Amino acid sequence: MDRMKWVGKWLVSWAVFVIIFLITGMLFPLAAEVMAKISPAENKYLALSIVAVTLCETFLLNYAIGNSKITGFRLFGAMFVLAWGLQTFMTQIELLLYIKAFPDLDAIGVLKLMLQELLKFTAAIPFIMLLHGKWKKPHGEVEVVPVLKRRWYVWLPVISLTYLVLYYSFGMFPISFPEVKEYYAPWIASLGKTSWLVQLSVQLLRGVLWCVCVLPLFWILKGSKEKKMVLAAVFMAVFSAFQLMYPNALMPPIVRLCHFAEMVGEMLIFGALTGWMVVAEDTKSLDGKTIRV
Repeated sequence: MDRMKWVGKWLVSWAVFVIIFLITGMLFPLAAEVMAKISPAENKYLALSIVAVTLCETFLLNYAIGNSKITGFRLFGAMFVLAWGLQTFMTQIELLLYIKAFPDLDAIGVLKLMLQELLKFTAAIPFIMLLHGKWKKPHGEVEVVPVLKRRWYVWLPVISLTYLVLYYSFGMFPISFPEVKEYYAPWIASLGKTSWLVQLSVQLLRGVLWCVCVLPLFWILKGSKEKKMVLAAVFMAVFSAFQLMYPNALMPPIVRLCHFAEMVGEMLIFGALTGWMVVAEDTKSLDGKTIRV
């Protein structure tokens, strides 16, 4: 019965999530001439992609919120950093860095995309918290102590370098396709040595920021280190890459799907490695008033 109730909450939150998704898209639309460039063949899969992606996202949001050991605004803040940070903040930094590769997009367009997602999660997360009764602190709630490795922050340089290696290693996959290589050829030819140095520096910083965005997941959930490694991998892959399943006018389908495969593989590995580097070994549930997470 409890499982059926959970599924019911998931499906209700999914329906509301889709409505919010559509409303925010209408409030901050991309330019009509840009949207008109989506081919009819791609448009056929728009509804299916919306259903698939939003089902996955709301499943993870319901799981994290429903199993969280904290409540109220602390939980809202943690989930907002986790969801909006992984899906929007981190990916739009990337888009701004490579914006010249997408002539149909400007800084205003990126801002609209960020505002869409900001409003979506600001509205959806509190609703899901309400469904799971996570706004009120229950009587006798256990105290949650965030326990990462001692001096976990010393791993940040390693995390940053790990991300850089994975980023450029998996980045070779899309470029191996002639269509993708041809699509990016004018932009690549315009890059100079200074641009490459800037990109390397930005990607090193992004490695740290990815870690910061996923840290709330380790803090709000109890469980073993292995469990948190798997959850970090799944959360990072879904929230960073699955939005590439949506048909869009910014890149041809082959380019978009190659980047989707690239991001899923990269984030699955990076998420698991991040959890391995920063989560303490002793994270299993304890008897008593405190749960070490």
